[in-house]
Amino acid sequence: MPLGDLLRTLEREATARTEEIRRRARQEADRVRAEAEAEREHRRLAVLSAKEAELRQNVARELDAARRAGLTRRLEARGTALARIRARVAARLDARADDIVLLPLLRSDLLRALQYAGNGDVVVMTSPGMVPAVRRALEGRAGVRVEPTSRGGGLTVRAVDDAWAVDATFRSRLDRAWPRLAIGLVRRLQGET
Repeated sequence: MPLGDLLRTLEREATARTEEIRRRARQEADRVRAEAEAEREHRRLAVLSAKEAELRQNVARELDAARRAGLTRRLEARGTALARIRARVAARLDARADDIVLLPLLRSDLLRALQYAGNGDVVVMTSPGMVPAVRRALEGRAGVRVEPTSRGGGLTVRAVDDAWAVDATFRSRLDRAWPRLAIGLVRRLQGET
């Protein structure tokens, strides 16, 4: 093989080898670039995901705070409404303190208290307008004294020696009944909202 042919062959092989090395280098560069791009995209998505999670937590906290504030306002409004209702009921009961029409409603409390007292002496205290009607209701009962009181409507029966007392005033009856009444009123208020 002549020297010129040998040089051309070596030159072709060197060119082919150089092209092969360049091709592999380009492939390696493309692979590294693709991996870097994928890694950059992965990091970007991780940052976006973390930011999104943080924003969701912030929104959830703010939503929870808004719900609590709304619930607090609603409960306060219900409490205010219940307080107004109770005050109006108490005022109406006070206005009927001397209404003898209500005496039959108090009769069972009076009879139970007198039964508890047995033969002991008792004092029945009631509003001034109810005193005559209570005295008539207790005619024939020995050891019972009826006295007027300014504690409002209803009556209080107590032992003369203050050993015991039965408070059946309208206010105390309202106090005892209020939890049940308030629950019913709240249910009605909820039905309206």
